[in-house]
Amino acid sequence: MSSAHSASELLPLAFDFYGLGRVERAGGDGAPAPTDERNPADAFLRPACASFSVHGLDGSALLHVFFEDDGDASPWCELGNLLASRLADLWAGLPSPPSLKRESDAVALAMRLAATPEAEIIRYLHLPGGAAGREIIVVTERDASLPGDAHA
Repeated sequence: MSSAHSASELLPLAFDFYGLGRVERAGGDGAPAPTDERNPADAFLRPACASFSVHGLDGSALLHVFFEDDGDASPWCELGNLLASRLADLWAGLPSPPSLKRESDAVALAMRLAATPEAEIIRYLHLPGGAAGREIIVVTERDASLPGDAHA
């Protein structure tokens, strides 16, 4: 898979999340969020974020999964790991373990990403069987620690 595709283009429109329900892109089309919705932390009262770096032969990116911090980050870290692993498989690489940021650290990261025009925001809904959806916001960006034209 060529790095000519951005990470957000390679992420699924929908997927089954083990026995925890289904995860689907909000709106279904995966279009970038409007500019007035660029700060991913604005969607949550107590934001948290699991960040991953993905490095492979055919691409690299940073992937950030924002969610409401209800005290148990493990399902959302695993959701991020599924997405990061998908990119790693496509790029013949490996994802990093998650780096968890809570509240003020998550807000600071969200503010930086909101000011980064190249950051791509994808809104997902976690749809547990029969329950209302829970918003998860995934942001991909180029890994600036790498030289050259690595894509996010």
